[in-house]
Amino acid sequence: MKRWMVVLALVLVLHNSSADTDMKNTNDVTQEAEHTLKDDIAGQEQEASGSAGSGIGAAVQEGDGPNNCAKSPCKNSGTCINDYNRIDGYRCQCQDDFGGINCEELKCRISLASYASKICLVRREIGRKAKKMLIKLTSSRKEDFLNNSDMHVPLLLKKGAASFVQSASTDPFTIEWYMKMTDNADLNKDIESHFTLKDSRFHTTPTLLDFAIVYEAFYKHHKKRSAMSALKRVPAIEDNFFKDRCFADQRLAGANPFQIWKVTREAGNEGVSWERLYETYLNKDFDWHKAFRKVLNTDDNDALDKAIDKAEVLVVYYPELEGIEPPQLNDVKFNHTVLPLTAPIAFFITKEYEPGVRRLSPVAIQLNMDNTSSVFTPDDEKSWFFAKSAVQRADFNVLHIVKKRLKTHLYMDAPCTLVEKYFSEYHPLHQILRHHCRASLETNKLFELKLYGPKAPIYKALSIDYKTAVKMLNEQYNKMDFDDIDLLKDLQKRGVMDKKTLPYYPYRDDGVKLYDTIKTFIKDYLQLYYKKDEDITKDYELQEFANEMSIDGKNEDGGLGMVRKFPAKIENLDQLTGVLSTFIWVLTGQHAAVTYPILEYGGFVPNAPHRLFADSEGKSKFSNSMFGNKAIALEVAELCSNIGSIHLDQLFDYYNKIEDEQGKVLVQKFYDDLDNLSKKILDDNDQRVRDGFLPYPYFLPGYVTNSIST
Repeated sequence: MKRWMVVLALVLVLHNSSADTDMKNTNDVTQEAEHTLKDDIAGQEQEASGSAGSGIGAAVQEGDGPNNCAKSPCKNSGTCINDYNRIDGYRCQCQDDFGGINCEELKCRISLASYASKICLVRREIGRKAKKMLIKLTSSRKEDFLNNSDMHVPLLLKKGAASFVQSASTDPFTIEWYMKMTDNADLNKDIESHFTLKDSRFHTTPTLLDFAIVYEAFYKHHKKRSAMSALKRVPAIEDNFFKDRCFADQRLAGANPFQIWKVTREAGNEGVSWERLYETYLNKDFDWHKAFRKVLNTDDNDALDKAIDKAEVLVVYYPELEGIEPPQLNDVKFNHTVLPLTAPIAFFITKEYEPGVRRLSPVAIQLNMDNTSSVFTPDDEKSWFFAKSAVQRADFNVLHIVKKRLKTHLYMDAPCTLVEKYFSEYHPLHQILRHHCRASLETNKLFELKLYGPKAPIYKALSIDYKTAVKMLNEQYNKMDFDDIDLLKDLQKRGVMDKKTLPYYPYRDDGVKLYDTIKTFIKDYLQLYYKKDEDITKDYELQEFANEMSIDGKNEDGGLGMVRKFPAKIENLDQLTGVLSTFIWVLTGQHAAVTYPILEYGGFVPNAPHRLFADSEGKSKFSNSMFGNKAIALEVAELCSNIGSIHLDQLFDYYNKIEDEQGKVLVQKFYDDLDNLSKKILDDNDQRVRDGFLPYPYFLPGYVTNSIST
């Protein structure tokens, strides 16, 4: 016990000597502490192996010849076997947790702490205690934290963000990420510079062809790494963006397929009620029933009510933008007024266009969540096109700030931080979760520095500024709970699980296939190590993780992760399977959904106007100047290429890095079996294109990365 106290004292000294020690430097602390215990380890090994003597193992004589085991070379109770095919004439059969030629190396098994040897428990706890002192979360639970300029999302506490990101360039685990990020940024900057020098290729007011030239210049460098490259036929977005059919399909298979809700008769647990929409937001001077009769080609005055009862009416709206005061923006690169961001409401109906093929058809768009706002229908021609552009603008502003940055990146900062804080490197969950958190913390810090900071380039493209973005983040975060990132619960909440009423919804259909695969993998992996529920309740590394993650956690660090509806104590296999499946879904599938479609759909400004501009008279309406100029096109294309074009790895491709053999075999099995899922998704996308729908290849496993590393 005295030596254990020496180790703890050493760790404390090292910690106090540098209050801002890097999380990555915990290994140095651990090595120093283990060095101090070097003499004691021999005694601990002795006890762990059950020997009362010197710890020297037995000898086995095989065949005739000199006894090379006479000097008992095998340590830590290893068994010496005469082997005359070896240079030394013997080999050692080591006890569990030991390795090396003479069993002199401590090689702890991958296991739960309750099944670890005493010496390996010592090693595990040295590392964990060092990390628990060095790794901290920010938390808005602290009284001095809350103010209007701070983000409320708990994040890794790191004062030197720049040095933290830079350290990834020398870490073997993250150096590939660092090189890909920097190379991609350099490439896109070179493309942008090339166009800046060729102003003669553009008109004063760009045409659609000019916007297409900019988009294609970036896209041609990245499309071979896009999931779209795996498909036989791909409809070009620049040729189809203006069509109502393409506009409708993007609600279900575009860059933001997360905003569509079923409209219900009465308020309930699924969808959003017509009564709430009509009484709270909709313009009552507009004849909504007439608009639906027009699209349904009927004179029935009850057509809208009947369609709602049959679950055929859907709405796309943006509660994330409700109550947000859009800032007054000036774009120095284009001498036109930036139009204030609005929160449009777009109604659709599903109807059969041909036998067996039901499509989503747009009915009407109200420009804002204000009951005095204008409403337009497909009969309004140019005003209708402007209204669709307003929907696309809201789509991409919400996608960048809420769906991608908050609900995918920032929300995963706490779990990835706490994985490193609480799980020993010998814990079976750490073996897989480290790969699903690979470079995620570094990516978030890099975003903070280069993309989303107060003067970051994204605010030159979006319709909001930094202050408004932080307000949106905090308001949405304070409403969030763990169910919001669960794919199945989100689909159920929005009322869009029924394939009969909404047969075409690739994000849902392919996403559920991938989610089920992930969940099956997690359950099979957990069963390798957790033989009974008691193993889960006694896993203190897991329980400490859950206690800090959950807003209901207890004691000093309990609840700092502030995740609502997350269990403060995990009780059984099904509960643990659900929690980990949701985490890994967000880090893999959902990350793919909020990231990679941006390359195809976000870089072409007429399809994805991150800003809209007033006409020459300063009015908010259709005009040739509504999308901006060449400089705006370059800003948006470079932004989307930086975000949506990097693939660090492939789902489950880390099997050869799993140290435990049974874990390695299982991960490789699921990696190999992903070929079947890929074939199914490819076949489904071929059929979608044949039926005239947009494809959605973003859940192809070969294009889904293991972590939110881009």
